[in-house]
Amino acid sequence: MINRKSTFLRGFLLTVMLLSFMLLTLISCDLDTPSDPSWTNPLDARNPDTKGDPYKLCAEIANGGIRLTWNTVEISQLTGYNVYCSVNDSGFVELASVTDTSHTDTTIRNGHHYEYYVVAHSATAEAETSNVASAAINSDPVIFVEGENDTHTPTRNVTLTILAHGAERMMLSNNANFDSSEWETYTTTKNWQLSTRDGTKTVYVKVVYTGDDTSDVISDEIEPTPLNPSVTIEDDSTYTPTRLIKLTIDALGATQMQVSNQPLYSDEVWLDFTNTMDWDLTTGEGTKFVYLNVRNDFLIETETSDQIEPQPLTPSIAIEHDSTHTLTRHVELAINATGATEIQLSNTPFTGSEQWQPFSENMVWELATGSGIKTVYLKVRNDFLIEAEANDQIEPQALTPSISINSDSTYINHRDITLSLPTTGALWMKLCDTLDSAGVDWQDYTNRLNWSLTAGDGWKHVYAWFRNDFFISNMVSDSIGLDTHASIASFNWSSTGSGGLVPDDRVTFTMQTTDDEFGAETGGRAVVTVEGWSGIELVDQANGSYTGSYAITTETPEVSNARAIVSFIDRTGNESFFEANQCLTYHIPAGTERTFSLGNSDESIVMCWIPAGSFMMGRQDGEQDSEDEESPRHLVTFSKGFWMGKYEVTQGQWEAVMGNNPAHDYGVGVDYPVYYVSWDDIQEFESALDNTFRLPSEAEWEYACRAGTTTRFYWGDDGNYSEIGNYAVYNSNDPGGTANVGTKRPNAWGLYDMSGNVYEWCEDWYQSDYTNAPNDGSAWVSPSGSCRVFRGGGWGYIARVCRSAFRGANPPSARVYLLGFRLARDAD
Repeated sequence: MINRKSTFLRGFLLTVMLLSFMLLTLISCDLDTPSDPSWTNPLDARNPDTKGDPYKLCAEIANGGIRLTWNTVEISQLTGYNVYCSVNDSGFVELASVTDTSHTDTTIRNGHHYEYYVVAHSATAEAETSNVASAAINSDPVIFVEGENDTHTPTRNVTLTILAHGAERMMLSNNANFDSSEWETYTTTKNWQLSTRDGTKTVYVKVVYTGDDTSDVISDEIEPTPLNPSVTIEDDSTYTPTRLIKLTIDALGATQMQVSNQPLYSDEVWLDFTNTMDWDLTTGEGTKFVYLNVRNDFLIETETSDQIEPQPLTPSIAIEHDSTHTLTRHVELAINATGATEIQLSNTPFTGSEQWQPFSENMVWELATGSGIKTVYLKVRNDFLIEAEANDQIEPQALTPSISINSDSTYINHRDITLSLPTTGALWMKLCDTLDSAGVDWQDYTNRLNWSLTAGDGWKHVYAWFRNDFFISNMVSDSIGLDTHASIASFNWSSTGSGGLVPDDRVTFTMQTTDDEFGAETGGRAVVTVEGWSGIELVDQANGSYTGSYAITTETPEVSNARAIVSFIDRTGNESFFEANQCLTYHIPAGTERTFSLGNSDESIVMCWIPAGSFMMGRQDGEQDSEDEESPRHLVTFSKGFWMGKYEVTQGQWEAVMGNNPAHDYGVGVDYPVYYVSWDDIQEFESALDNTFRLPSEAEWEYACRAGTTTRFYWGDDGNYSEIGNYAVYNSNDPGGTANVGTKRPNAWGLYDMSGNVYEWCEDWYQSDYTNAPNDGSAWVSPSGSCRVFRGGGWGYIARVCRSAFRGANPPSARVYLLGFRLARDAD
């Protein structure tokens, strides 16, 4: 008798193998006991994947011997497996070395007991051993159909294993009486065909040994594998949108099949078996069945079936992405109907005369004309010819026309206008000057159009009609006032003072317009221009008159017989001018003071107004203590006034602008005049002030110093120098240096220290006398020279140099202890 699944181990062998496992684990392999829950050691009995045996070696009689099979074992640099065998409890010896995970031992004999184990190996060493698998073979002949452990076969064509050591011939049969069987040469394996139909299949064998000793009849049996067929429609889906479906068929051992949409009949055609096939279902509604019959090599037949429902048609239609309104009759339809193959569309309920067309998910459709809700009716059908309907509605976008003349202006001064016609959904329009548009043609819609009004001032109207794709029409209109001229009736001015204008006077301007087609000229703009002054805006009095006033201050520019002209622009842009019948004269009083900021510093400077006028420049004839360079005396005329510093520039002002104080030793303090500054240094000072200030010309300096006098000094001739101490710091009263500016009396125009304290640089190059000197008060800069002019006397010098006509000169780079400067500034 054959032991099919014997796995017993002899005690001694088991002990040896366990010791080998332990030794290999300690010496050859890094297979520490894994930490729960990650099991990595395949030899650990607690490993849930291997139970301590990764090989799972199995032995069975098949393939003409004992067939061994085992699992792949993963070791580093695996090269193959060594198979070891023990016969009848003898020692294990190497049977074979293989690279696959199976081996059949064909050296076996009847009546023996065999044990095996397997060892994986690399190029240099073996790994752990497998379990021991055993098999025993009876002394009598042995036969197995397919294999020792096989109980079923899907096919009649099988492999027999016959073990009868020493046999010479054998006879095989599918029945016990060996009908039609013949003796043949013994072999351990034999291809054999089983009988057909249901039931257990038995194969019988008897053998003849040497000496004609015949064995008893032995046999093995096997069952045909049950077909257990199944058919699945569309991967077991519940619904299908189409009749053409895919069948998935499973039937172990089947060789042929029959498929039908109806219960099977005997005359159905047999087809070669296949696992998948395309199939057409029947048309119409209701559940669809597919019937399957299969048969195998034994001609055993088995039936099954599957069913599926046609995909329900639930159509929907959306007009213009489900919008509620549309501007145009040509709309986009979005159609959803799973499984639909054909479609019908209509603007009215279906009558049955409509034509089917191929299904499309997106279509352009033309709605009916006219007002009111528009409905699109949809009918679809699928591959089963099942029909379903749906519909959707949309309304024509309401026309909301508008018209605007010149961006909704109220008045205009010319006939050519621009019409803005923003009207959503309009395709055509017509325009007219009157409500009667019967003779006016429709034209393509545009949202902007040039138009010409009818002639003549007054209110003008434009009427517009619009029509959309549904032929719905609306009318709107707009009006505008045409005003093409403006007229001034009168313009004059008056002042609060009498005679010439002086500071604190207020000048009031009044303009009266002429009424136009719309009544009083309101909403215009009137600006008075006085030569030399900034424009004076007049205020609309809402009755056609415009008034405004102007306050005279010390900062008001001088004017002389200036014309006053009013410019009037009416509400539509018409312009008109009018000149007052009287002129304006205003002169800033000489010596008027004004404070100016010194650039971006925190300091300011006080300056006095020097009026326009004329004077005789140079020494008087026979002037006491005078010099030739102060001649010839000549007339100089200033056409414009200018500003002159009330004081000499102080050390505090210089340091605020330049960041340093060059003065030392001869009076130091913020209110002392700055000295030790060259003419060149002063140019940098002026540049730091963006050149809004400058040095005075020599003529400007003397004109300002004299302040209308013709005497030696601005306080008189002072022949015996008895008064000079009240007006000048000079060598007879100096404190050993400069004094604070403004400690002495000023001249008639409010200027201090024009004589004494420090000499003052001027803009001019020094010339030896006044021959060919400028007579307009400008600086004498051509020809150039080697020295620049200074004026005014100094604290360390005698009284005669304090005269108004005295002149001096130094190189422009010179820095002198008693030489400073005073600033001038042009009128604004």
